[in-house]
Amino acid sequence: MRILLLSVLILALASTNTTSLPNGIGSTSDGGCYCHGASSQAATITVEGIPSNFSSLQTYNISIQINASVERASEDSGRLGGVRVLISAGTIFSEELQYLENGWTHNQTSNMQRVWNLSWQAPQDDDQIVDFTIHANAVNGGGGSNGDYWASSYADSVGINYTGETGKENINSVIEFKHLVVAFIGGTIFAGAMYFVVKD
Repeated sequence: MRILLLSVLILALASTNTTSLPNGIGSTSDGGCYCHGASSQAATITVEGIPSNFSSLQTYNISIQINASVERASEDSGRLGGVRVLISAGTIFSEELQYLENGWTHNQTSNMQRVWNLSWQAPQDDDQIVDFTIHANAVNGGGGSNGDYWASSYADSVGINYTGETGKENINSVIEFKHLVVAFIGGTIFAGAMYFVVKD
C-alpha cells in the first residue's frame, strides 16, 4: 500500500513538471510557472507602461517581455513562452491574452512569442492601490520542463486620490519567500512518505 502511495506521489510530481500548456494556464499558475520547473535567475521580466499613479477609468498600454537565452529542443514545436497576469482591480483588454480563472494568460497563438501587449483600464475608484503580479516563461519548444526558464514581476499603481501609505516598491523577482516555504513543505511530505516506504 505504501509503495502504491509513493508511486502516486512520484507520478503527481512528474506530471506537474512535464505538461506544457500552449492554450493558456489558469489559477494553478497564480504562484508561478511551476510546470516548467524551478524559477531561474537566467530569466528576467521587463514590464513597461504600468503607471506609478492612475486616474479613474483611464486606459494604459502595457508590454511584458520575458528575457532568457534558451537552447531550442531537438523536436521543436515553435512555442516560445507563456504568461499569467493577475491584477487586483481594473480590466485588461488584449488580443494576445485571454481571461481564465480570474487572471489573464496567453493563447495558442501568443504562445509563439515572448512579448505580450495589453491595455489596462484602471478601476473607477482611484483611491486605492492596484497590485500587478506577472509570471512568464521562456520555453524551448520541447513540451517538457527541461531547458525552460521562468520568472516573476510584481508592481503596483497608486490611484491619484489615494491618501494612505504606499510603502511598497516595484519588484522584479525570481521567486517569493512563500514559494520557498511551499516547496519546503512539499519536500518534507515527500521525504516522510519515502522514509516509511524504506523503513518497511
